Amino acid sequence: LLCLLTKKNIAMLISFIAIPALCFLAVTIFRKVVNKKRPYEKLPIQSLIKKDKKGQSFPSRHVFSIFLIATLWFCFWKPVGIFLFIAGVFLAIVRVIGGVHFVTDMKEPVRLLSELLQELNSKDMFQTAVISMH
Repeated sequence: LLCLLTKKNIAMLISFIAIPALCFLAVTIFRKVVNKKRPYEKLPIQSLIKKDKKGQSFPSRHVFSIFLIATLWFCFWKPVGIFLFIAGVFLAIVRVIGGVHFVTDMKEPVRLLSELLQELNSKDMFQTAVISMH
């Protein structure tokens, strides 16, 4: 973000802030509307991750957020993006094993963000930003 600011690429800077913010807001609203129960509400289990929250399990905002950030970094600097994708997989596994999400809560954010990545790459939106920064 600082690099975009120093290069006076304000439009790209706004995109790097607005895209995640709008996506996060959309997921938050979607979760409230769908209001899917969590595993510890539906199954006779006690979650390993202490949570008192009811509903809003689908999709996982933690996983959505890390994959969104990974997607943006992948477009910008692939090694960091790959590292964050791997971290996202581990986070998804922990959230399921911890009993606060179902596997289906993890699959949809990953699918949506893979479509976003394909769309961004097809428009060369971030490639232009990377080239203009060098």
